[in-house]
Amino acid sequence: MQITGKEYACALAVGGAVAVLTAWLFYDSPAGLIAGIPFLYLYVQQSASDCRQRRKDRDERKFRDGIQAVAASLSAGASPERAFADGWRELTLLYGEEDAMTVNFARIVRRNRSGVPLETALREFAAASRSDPVRDFAEVFECAKRLGGSLVSIISGTVRLLSDEQEVKQEIGTVLSGRKFEQRIMSGMPFALILYLRLTMPGFLAPLYKNPAGILVMSASLAVMAAAWLLGRKISDIRI
Repeated sequence: MQITGKEYACALAVGGAVAVLTAWLFYDSPAGLIAGIPFLYLYVQQSASDCRQRRKDRDERKFRDGIQAVAASLSAGASPERAFADGWRELTLLYGEEDAMTVNFARIVRRNRSGVPLETALREFAAASRSDPVRDFAEVFECAKRLGGSLVSIISGTVRLLSDEQEVKQEIGTVLSGRKFEQRIMSGMPFALILYLRLTMPGFLAPLYKNPAGILVMSASLAVMAAAWLLGRKISDIRI
């Protein structure tokens, strides 16, 4: 799942600004951009990872809405084929015809109408989505169709599981949001402190610039800051 060009450009712009700020604050030299390159790379990579995770969570929520409509249609006595068509129409109303999940449901319906078994079309969608909930649902649905299980109870149970998982994710996100904000503040504090000293007392930091010992001290500080930032993200990265 790739990020869009706009998201990549935004991450690159912010990361580039951080690299330039790093070169000025820690080295007072354009050559310091070399030290800022790892920060640029890390920021772009982490931003891309965050974008992919947000899109994955959003797609799983939309998938849950779709199969919830399928379950409601099945409960009303519709066939599985008709139920997925109803799910497609519901997603069209909720998110529009151009939405990726709406397009995927539309493809399932079209493939089924062209003679492809519903479970095969669903399995193809699961393989393309690379989403664990979608893949698990496709496998269970295929087994139920083959063995004659109750599709209504299976799909309703899947909806409940996805809803419970979404609630847990939201609770974790709520608990961690404050800690993540604190981490961002703490990560920016060294930059803010050095910026304050450079603007108010430029001579105080002068011995750290343009000499081997100062470059070594600043480089070691940057390495510690980068390690602390990565460790903080690792600790707060709780996924289910």
